[in-house]
Amino acid sequence: MRSPLDDGESWELRGLRFEGTLELTLIELGAESAPDAPGQPALESAPNRKTRLSDVVSELLRSARRIVPVPNGRVVTVGFERVLAHMVTDESYSVANSKEVVEGEGKLQVLSRSPFLDLFNTHGLGPLVAGGPYLHYRVWTENRVIDVISTQPPRVTVRRGGVTLPSMVPLP
Repeated sequence: MRSPLDDGESWELRGLRFEGTLELTLIELGAESAPDAPGQPALESAPNRKTRLSDVVSELLRSARRIVPVPNGRVVTVGFERVLAHMVTDESYSVANSKEVVEGEGKLQVLSRSPFLDLFNTHGLGPLVAGGPYLHYRVWTENRVIDVISTQPPRVTVRRGGVTLPSMVPLP
């Protein structure tokens, strides 16, 4: 599912509020600028020189950049109106699952099959209280994965420079 989140390199979950509706606040992240230091030569292979692991690690660390908030970057609010269930997982513990069926790619996804939906359908009152069809949505951020089961598509609002630009994310 294409959304404004796909226009950014990365996002961080900065806030989650649940007061009748579930509201996620995400800030835009990017790679920190390279320091103004003289560059060091990249690793070169010579026929008589063996590359040591420590050389490779040093080269990787020299070129690595921290992921930081983008100056004057975008703030995105993802709101869900009719939330039946939600779960927040540390991104480090989220793994691919062969039982999931994800519709499309992107940082905001719709899942037509998942263990979270199975759990909800089996042990929750979802089918009885939903009042209609519902979908499993997933929001990927740098530090968290947010799974939401809702009867309504999310509303995504983008703010930059004090301007709010609302946009509806269409159902697949």
